[in-house]
Amino acid sequence: MCRLFGIIQARCQAEACTAVAGAKGKLPRARRGAHAAGLTTLRTRTVTKQLPAATTTTLKLRLPRRQLKAMRSALLAGKRPKLKVTVRATDGGGATVARTLTVNAAR
Repeated sequence: MCRLFGIIQARCQAEACTAVAGAKGKLPRARRGAHAAGLTTLRTRTVTKQLPAATTTTLKLRLPRRQLKAMRSALLAGKRPKLKVTVRATDGGGATVARTLTVNAAR
């Protein structure tokens, strides 16, 4: 089972395209809690969506339950996990554009 992590809005300017989004990051080390046993990396499931031309579309990134629990534990311990969100858009002709954004998780 997955839980919502973040919402990304994507848009293709001139023609329809396919967008693929995902995020990955690392948890700061903690002395105790859900991720003290060794879970140190976070990775969302990749989301693929067809985007119509000139229309903003919402992509929802989700974390598996165990990773979400570890991230919540880190946030409660005062840590700030960083995640790198990547979105790749490919149009019908095969041209690809990738955008990457680093975000700090917050409660």
